[in-house]
Amino acid sequence: MKTILHYGLVLLIIAGVAGVGLSFVDNLTKGPIAEAQSKRLEEGQKLAFPSASSFGELKKFETDGKTIEYYEVFDEGKNVIGYELLYSVGGYQSRIKVLTGIEPDGKVVAIRVLEQAETPGLGAEVDALPSSDTIFSAITGLFSKKEDKSEEVQIPWFQAQFSGKTPEDLI
Repeated sequence: MKTILHYGLVLLIIAGVAGVGLSFVDNLTKGPIAEAQSKRLEEGQKLAFPSASSFGELKKFETDGKTIEYYEVFDEGKNVIGYELLYSVGGYQSRIKVLTGIEPDGKVVAIRVLEQAETPGLGAEVDALPSSDTIFSAITGLFSKKEDKSEEVQIPWFQAQFSGKTPEDLI
């Protein structure tokens, strides 16, 4: 009986110290994580509408029992030039938070993945930029024949496949 009590007390102390440590780390990282999420959202908003001068406050509406969050996008004259839908979809092992830019006529102009925790090397490649700089092209010397594409803006393959399509095209 004395041994069980001893082990129980040791386990209680270890769990208590671990809990206090985790609480401290959570409080320490909460601010930087929120700042990084806010920065990623701002970058995503600018990607969809580079000509936008401002973005409205987060608004919500209900449709088919789902709550949709969105931002209005304004130009210099405070005219609405588009909308950005903020939603999350189910991935293989996590929720994927996505920001989609839509013009007033319904055309999808950009999709930006804001948060994901998918498998590295597989689902996490949703943000990867396409590249022609492969090991094969390095060996065969194709790097030297490459055109200068410094002014061309690259977007991840996942976003490029939906660019210019309306929501009806995606259904």
